[in-house]
Amino acid sequence: MQCTARGSMALVRASFMGRLWPQRPAVCSIWASQFSLHVASLPRRKPLHLVPSTVFLAAPSVLKAGTSRQYSVELDDIRYEQISDETLESLSEYLEELVALDTAPQDCDVLYSSGVLTVHLGTNGTYVINKQTPNKQIWLSSPTSGPKRFDFQGGVWVYRHSGETLHGLLTVELSKVFSSNVDFLACAFGSSESA
Repeated sequence: MQCTARGSMALVRASFMGRLWPQRPAVCSIWASQFSLHVASLPRRKPLHLVPSTVFLAAPSVLKAGTSRQYSVELDDIRYEQISDETLESLSEYLEELVALDTAPQDCDVLYSSGVLTVHLGTNGTYVINKQTPNKQIWLSSPTSGPKRFDFQGGVWVYRHSGETLHGLLTVELSKVFSSNVDFLACAFGSSESA
């Protein structure tokens, strides 16, 4: 990814295969094989102009000069692997304890393999928690709250859009499933004190 400045607007050049359908107004250009898509803060309902050239993607709110964000992309690869593995192993061990409880739903199962933690909760659905190494994130797929991507910030895994933590979300959602107070905050990297 390459950053360039055009006027007062910072632009990011990113490589994508296939088409891009922006969901938010932004100044965009994305490399595509045969066409470019230029969007300049257009409302969604206006037609997009396709021209053979380059596509740029800019998120000015993220790229403002002088801002510093402490997200997992700033972790080196080795540290990310250590933290994410420790997090998933700790969650797996705690979930296995929960599944063994009498209050656990029928047909529960916990499987952790190759950076993917899968928790089958019978009729309550399936949770999948996995490492996303290229982005240095942990991704959660929840039958209750849907998909979320967590960055490592301040010693905990944080969902950037709402500020909630992975462990806090699991505590709230799985307390309802297990009909008891579960506490994922005691797991590795569940709170800034455990980091």
